[in-house]
Amino acid sequence: MEAVKKRRIILFGVDGGTWRILTPLIQDGFLKHFRELVHDGAHGILESTIPYITLPAWTSMFTGVNPGKHGITDYLVRVDGGFRVCTSSMREADTIWRIMSRRGRKVILLNDPTSYPPEPIGIHVTGFLTPPSSKNYAYPPEIARELDKASGGYIPEIRDVYYKERRRNPEKAYEVLKDYAGKIFSAFRHIASNHEWDAASIIFTSTDRLQHFYWNKPRFIRDHYIQLDGYLKQVMDMASKEEANLVIASDHGFTETRLHLYLNSLLYDLGFLHPLKETTVASGMRKMGLSRDSITRILSRFPRLHSLIKKITPGVVKRSIPPKQGLRIDLVRSSAFTLTDMGVFLNRDGDLRRRLIGILKDLKEGG
Repeated sequence: MEAVKKRRIILFGVDGGTWRILTPLIQDGFLKHFRELVHDGAHGILESTIPYITLPAWTSMFTGVNPGKHGITDYLVRVDGGFRVCTSSMREADTIWRIMSRRGRKVILLNDPTSYPPEPIGIHVTGFLTPPSSKNYAYPPEIARELDKASGGYIPEIRDVYYKERRRNPEKAYEVLKDYAGKIFSAFRHIASNHEWDAASIIFTSTDRLQHFYWNKPRFIRDHYIQLDGYLKQVMDMASKEEANLVIASDHGFTETRLHLYLNSLLYDLGFLHPLKETTVASGMRKMGLSRDSITRILSRFPRLHSLIKKITPGVVKRSIPPKQGLRIDLVRSSAFTLTDMGVFLNRDGDLRRRLIGILKDLKEGG
């Protein structure tokens, strides 16, 4: 019997990709390569995870189990009574990449938003979870030099200037984002063209960063998806040449924000959340809109003055400044509180969970 030839596979990830954007742009003729795949391949609307955010969703895609089983439930997780930023060390299920690597398959995983530090799974380049100052984002480590050369200076996550400029200079911020996506693709094209692989993955997180702040600026969104459509054409050519299957996937969808619910304010009013006690000075500064963050942001415009004030300000005064404008939560005395946009942490059992679900279900818009 003739052996079945194993096909390679390429994953083209679009973080926050949604048919709300793709369908109109395809219909208007802007995305001819996305259109080709939609026309000739299989496609559909898939359900994301709960919660529907980057880390749990991509991790579920890569492990095949839900967040309750793989343990990556949010950006922050409770560990030994405290809270820590998620890392892949907390993941409790094997990824498809690790399984393939153990079985001798050659893997390329570039701009992986779900892992840090990089894992020994072929060629692994981390993304979103990489600390800003870290140079340890690639395995094997020497691959970092190739990434730098191919991209003109590789960066595992978008530069902070994007967030600083997105309101006062949207055009400049968009150029930063455009350059970031270009570096990711240039690095992938080089690695996939110069190293052996059975499975290769590139994930664009630039789409998510863009849509969070530019949802109501369709020109920027259109232009960026046209940029990705050009990259998709090159990946399609690569898939054709290597006789590889091509999969395009997203971790979650996107839509506009119509209203905000400040859960901690509600939990405080209900008596479930207790703020930490603070000094009269700190309370007064908070009421004036002053915090360590806001003062630092203002002084950072004047580096010399900032440096001088840091040197001459007594420690007791520094400690009296509230770190952030919002109230700090007493994590021990509070029965319920939230630290992220997704979910409520409970400090006691009983019927509290059931009561909160009932209260939230009964909330009315504007009420």
